[in-house]
Amino acid sequence: MPFVRPAHRSWALHTAAATVAVVTLFGATALQLTTVEPGGAASTIPPGTVANPSPLSATPPAGAVPIPVGANARTLVAKEPPGTSFLITTGTHLLFTVVPQADDHFYAQPGAVLDGAHLAVTAFKPPHGGSADGVEVIGASEADPMVIEDYGTSTHSQTAAVQTFSQSPAPGVYSSGWWLQWLDITGNASRGVSVSDDMVVLQCHVDSNTRLGIGGGGNGVTVDESDVSDNGITVADKGWEAGGIKTVADNVLLENNTIDGNGAPGIWTDSGATDIMALSNHLADNTYGIRVEISNGVSLTGNSIIGSTQQSILVIASENVTVAANRLDDNFGGIIVGGVGRYNKTGIHLTRVTVNHNRIVNSGATGIHQVPLPGTVIKFDYDTYIGGHLQWFGHHITFAQLQALGQERHGTWQR
Repeated sequence: MPFVRPAHRSWALHTAAATVAVVTLFGATALQLTTVEPGGAASTIPPGTVANPSPLSATPPAGAVPIPVGANARTLVAKEPPGTSFLITTGTHLLFTVVPQADDHFYAQPGAVLDGAHLAVTAFKPPHGGSADGVEVIGASEADPMVIEDYGTSTHSQTAAVQTFSQSPAPGVYSSGWWLQWLDITGNASRGVSVSDDMVVLQCHVDSNTRLGIGGGGNGVTVDESDVSDNGITVADKGWEAGGIKTVADNVLLENNTIDGNGAPGIWTDSGATDIMALSNHLADNTYGIRVEISNGVSLTGNSIIGSTQQSILVIASENVTVAANRLDDNFGGIIVGGVGRYNKTGIHLTRVTVNHNRIVNSGATGIHQVPLPGTVIKFDYDTYIGGHLQWFGHHITFAQLQALGQERHGTWQR
């Protein structure tokens, strides 16, 4: 059956430009940033993504080909025509690895476990240098997910237990329309899942992977109602990639997920990622809550962020970023904007950042870390602060001073 994307709905986020002024701050003349007021053009769910997807049936069609414990799964799958449905039987399938063909569907019986024993690199991957579109991998139920564990041999690899794109020829070949549902992807040496085009990850557990839970590029990615936790805790090099979800993709929707206890950012966008929406996620006890780095068109809306050991939300060298209606509680740091002077090859740089209607409680510093370049557009307004402190151009500042700069004109401050 070909991949069919369900209809999706839109959510409105608003920004519009306003004024410029010059003020004196810290004994020097400083450009007041061009302001951005709520109430303008609306952005929508990114194209190619699926808002609030409904689970697919876990019942295999009549005639599904069984894959019993001990079978050579790769050979069995290869001899069937594209579009075959397979049934992965109950039990532990040691060193299970397959190369799906287009529109192959994999269903699991209760208690099915795929175990790579850190000898097999992948459980599922497309053909070398090619693609396999419309593949579905579905566990028995939300309460009894299929386990995919202990794949991979190198923590530095960007190959995942569920690998949906071919890494060669460079820059890679992306498959389209993969659907992962009711899976527990855990204990893998590098990534749990590598994403690709028009892909859905729904009601999965992606936890305790050594480097990264979910990562990669492509165009049109949805991660919904999933638990992405305890990834990237022990890996030494966390500056390259680590944590819960790191994406360099275009058109990404991350909604209604629980993202806890990751040893790097819970959510991380980077390297030209474009049109990203993180909506109504719960993030707790991550190193950073959300890190937006060299990205364009990012909306962070309605998220709950608790107990981050660094900033709750860090925006670095990114443009067209909206941070709205989030709740931040008891974090080391609040919402920090910086990355002045950093650019990537597409010219993305720090400007047009709007922060509004957030509730920031006992969460360290919020504001701008560096003196921005002339013409930079950043606006804080309608935010509520309880405890914490403010930072502007790298200096501590009072709420009254912030308002004198034309920021937080409608915000409130409580000690």
